[in-house]
Amino acid sequence: MSFVYRLLGAAALVFLLPWLLFHPKLRGRFFERLGFYGGRLAQVRGGVWFHAASAGDVRAIRPLVERFSAANGGRVVVATQTTSGFAMAARELGALAVVIRTPFDALGAPGRAMRAARPRLVVLEYLELWPGLVLAAKALGARVAVVNARVSDKSLRVRGLLAWVARRVDLVLARTQDDAASAQQLGFSDVRVVGNTKHDLVEAAPQADIDAFCVRHRVSRAKPVVVFGSTHSDEDAVFADAAADLAPHVTVVWVPRYPNKAGRIRALVPSSTILIDTVGELRAAYGAATVAVVGGTFGARGGQNPLEPVVAGCAVVHGGNLKNFSAEAEALGDAIAEAGPSDVARVVQALLDDPARRKSQSEIARRRIKTLQGASGRAFDALTALIAAPPKPLARILVVRLSALGDIILSGPAIALLRQTYPDAVLHLLVDPPYAAIARSIPGVSRVATSRADLRGPYDLVIDFQNKLRSRALCAFAATWNAPRIVLAKWEVAGLLNRIRRRPIVIDQRRLYADALSPWVDPTSLPLLRLTITDTDRTRAREALAANGISPTRLAIVFGTPSKPTKRYPHMAAVISAIAANGFNPVVVGASADATFGHSSTLLGLPLGVVAALCERASVVVGVDTGPLHIARAVGAPSVALFGPTSPARWFPESALSLALSCSPCSDHGGPHCPLGHHDCMNRLPVDAIVARVKEKARA
Repeated sequence: MSFVYRLLGAAALVFLLPWLLFHPKLRGRFFERLGFYGGRLAQVRGGVWFHAASAGDVRAIRPLVERFSAANGGRVVVATQTTSGFAMAARELGALAVVIRTPFDALGAPGRAMRAARPRLVVLEYLELWPGLVLAAKALGARVAVVNARVSDKSLRVRGLLAWVARRVDLVLARTQDDAASAQQLGFSDVRVVGNTKHDLVEAAPQADIDAFCVRHRVSRAKPVVVFGSTHSDEDAVFADAAADLAPHVTVVWVPRYPNKAGRIRALVPSSTILIDTVGELRAAYGAATVAVVGGTFGARGGQNPLEPVVAGCAVVHGGNLKNFSAEAEALGDAIAEAGPSDVARVVQALLDDPARRKSQSEIARRRIKTLQGASGRAFDALTALIAAPPKPLARILVVRLSALGDIILSGPAIALLRQTYPDAVLHLLVDPPYAAIARSIPGVSRVATSRADLRGPYDLVIDFQNKLRSRALCAFAATWNAPRIVLAKWEVAGLLNRIRRRPIVIDQRRLYADALSPWVDPTSLPLLRLTITDTDRTRAREALAANGISPTRLAIVFGTPSKPTKRYPHMAAVISAIAANGFNPVVVGASADATFGHSSTLLGLPLGVVAALCERASVVVGVDTGPLHIARAVGAPSVALFGPTSPARWFPESALSLALSCSPCSDHGGPHCPLGHHDCMNRLPVDAIVARVKEKARA
């Protein structure tokens, strides 16, 4: 299911890209939306990631952001979906957290974001259940929780499509018992009722803000002020009629939920009506009100928060649809007045005519609000306990690195870290058949598999070090439904630029593998690169030498034929002769198709385990390809690497011999042809320098 979602998500993102780029609510910070944050998230690694789609969600998570920022030394990320949400988060939470735009839920953006931040906990506000984000977080061992959870009827209708994501969420903190019951229907396992954190934030606007609002919008308080707050388009006719009836006697202030709709409303109302077409004005407007009418309650919306006008101290009127705020409506009871669509003006006028009733209802409502508060503390305690809970023990682990030789060997230290961290786990390594023998030499591997039929799943943790279509399919087959899957990151933008410039990427591959496993292991203490040679392979190596009349002393193992034409060294026969003249016993080792370079001591077609045993016996190993040289390094044999197009800085800086040419190195591993057509980087390597390096590196 996750593969299908990623595929459909990528297609949808490409199709919707123009809309996403220019939509006023979503545009801006495009590279952040793709998951590239330029190192901004390094400072908050190991912290808490909050996802808040809009400005209202940002306000709801503020109490939790404040608490976690204080508890974690500021290691908090707030990711927002909309431009208004980002602006509010930057303004109100910028000093407490790193504020970013939420990555698109496709094209690998969630994985890039999660790898950059490495959070211990991802908190989703309301029920913003983005599958890509959830999967990326779980792959890195993060816990995932939902706060202020509210399940809509629409979500319940498609619960079959959401269940596979819901099962990956560790904790759901619901607002009400009804929300909790609906969440359990969706497939969430651990659901608790703690209330709504927004209730802990409701507070009246400062008097200075109220006064500034009245001056800015020319709100006269000589007459009673009636505020229509957070209204929706399907209520325009209701409020237009009420405004017309009230206008001669009161000051009407209309604050639409979406300020860009104010122009359309203007044509419906008397000229004396004050329309607010800017964001962030509602709290001050309620502070100026004598009576507030809560929008969203006369149409299909299901209400807006009635607590905001209550704390402002005004009398409150609402319509008959408060289904999204049923807990608040139940707590407030008759302390707020209800009106039908046709009698809004009448109910408002009745309150305006009875100051004692207005005062009584306001005082009662404010007292009742306190019964709804405290959710932030309860949620913080539950989330803190979730972080501290010990992880589920891993019984079965699968590592997939199908090819090639060097990459499989270089995954060894990361596998050793897994074995150190989970000593009792069964650890399987899946490789292509030609590499099975060398894979069995990697310490910590319980069993080597060479096909899907060899897998003994399901596995609790699946690690894809290959990151290709075939490896991903194998991982999906092997994992349990909720097993974390770690996928090794590709080079992405930096790698692409390096390839365009024909310059190599300098990176420690062993460190790359180990870092990918964080936080499942501690990658700071990386084990040495080692292969375990079996007694059987050592015996076969001795027998191969004896059968060919080769002395086992002063062995110089030569891997001379490369995997790519640009790495071929044309003077290898001369090197072999010169090595022999200096007291070494050169042996050419390779596949059956390898050339012998005219040398009589040649061992072809040996299993890789036997090759490793030969390297273990050698005084020195000489090669032009990285794979065999990784074997030499892993068994402790000194080596001399003859590199032209291959990057010595990345692979064997301590033993590589190369020429300082402006065009070299031109790649990580060498290509099918020389970009300039002359092959000088290999042709001009001097034989004498190679022999001198062999004598320098060889052990006694």
